[in-house]
Amino acid sequence: MAVIAVSDGGARRSALPVTDIGQAGATSVKVAGDWLAAGEGGIWLSDPPGKVIRRLDPGSGALTATIRVPQEPCEATDVAFGALWTATCGSPGLARIDPKSNKVSGFVALPLSGELLAGEGSVGAGAGGVWLVIDGPKCLACRVARVNPKSLRIVARVPVRKYSASVRTGYGAVWVTNPDANLVQKINPRTNRVVATTKVGLKPRFFDVGEGGVWTLNQRDGSVTRLDPQTAKVVARIDAGVFGEGGDMTVGGGWVWPRGANALLTRIDPRTNAVAERYGPQSGSGADIVCYDAVWVSAHDVTTVWRLPLPSP
Repeated sequence: MAVIAVSDGGARRSALPVTDIGQAGATSVKVAGDWLAAGEGGIWLSDPPGKVIRRLDPGSGALTATIRVPQEPCEATDVAFGALWTATCGSPGLARIDPKSNKVSGFVALPLSGELLAGEGSVGAGAGGVWLVIDGPKCLACRVARVNPKSLRIVARVPVRKYSASVRTGYGAVWVTNPDANLVQKINPRTNRVVATTKVGLKPRFFDVGEGGVWTLNQRDGSVTRLDPQTAKVVARIDAGVFGEGGDMTVGGGWVWPRGANALLTRIDPRTNAVAERYGPQSGSGADIVCYDAVWVSAHDVTTVWRLPLPSP
C-alpha cells in the first residue's frame, strides 16, 4: 500500500456533525468502570478504585457478576486462552480471571511500572502467550514479559525501548507502543525478539490490531496512524482530531474506533482511511471494545456504558 496523506482531514473533520449516540440507536446502563474487554460470554468492565471487574450481559448490558481482584486491576484487559487477563497495580503483576467461576484463578507477581504508567497501558493475550510491559534490571518499562497462560510462568523477557506502554497481538506478531519515543515495535513470537521499530504520531499509547492494519491513537496530535501488519511500515496518517490524555482504540465490525477525552467516539473507515462519523456527548475518559454485534463505550466520569449496534460497512 502507498502512504496516504490526509491533507484536507482538518476541513473534513470540522465539517462532520456530531451524532448523539442515543439517537444513533445506542442503549446505556449506569455502571462504574473504565477498561473494557469482550469474550467468553461477557463484556468485562474494570473498576480499579473498587478493586473489581464487572461482568455485563452482552445482549442487554445488565450486570451479571462482580469479581473482586484484591491486587487492584489496572491497564486495558484482554480475553484469550479461555480467560480474562488484567494487569494489577496494587500488588504489581498479572491476574487471570476464570469466566466459568467469575473468580481470580491465578496471579503472578511482575515488576510493572506503576508510577510511570499510572495504569495507562494494556495487556496483549495471543500469539502463544500473555504479554505485558515490565521493568528491566536497570530501566523502566523496557521489557515485554511473555507469560505462559497455563502455568503463569514467565517464559521470556523481550527487551524493548524504555518507557513502553501497551501491548496487543495480531497478524502473527506482538505489537508494543511507546508514547515517550513516538513509536511502535513489532515482536516475533517465534524468536521473542523485536523485528521492526516504526515512528508514528505524537504520544501513541492506545492502539489495536485488525481491519487490515495496526492502528495507533496519537494523543498529543489527535491523529491515527495505520501500519501495514506485515512490513510494520506507515501506510496512512489520519487527521482524526481525537485528543486528550485519556482514551482507547478498538477495531471491528468493518470500522476503526478511537475513543478520546474530547470526543466520546469516532468511526474511521479503513477502506478510505477517513473519519466517517463522530458520536457524542463528550464524556471525558473511558474505553471501547467491539464484540457481540456492537461497539461498547465506557465513560467512567459519568458511570455510563453505551451499547451501540454496529453500522453496516
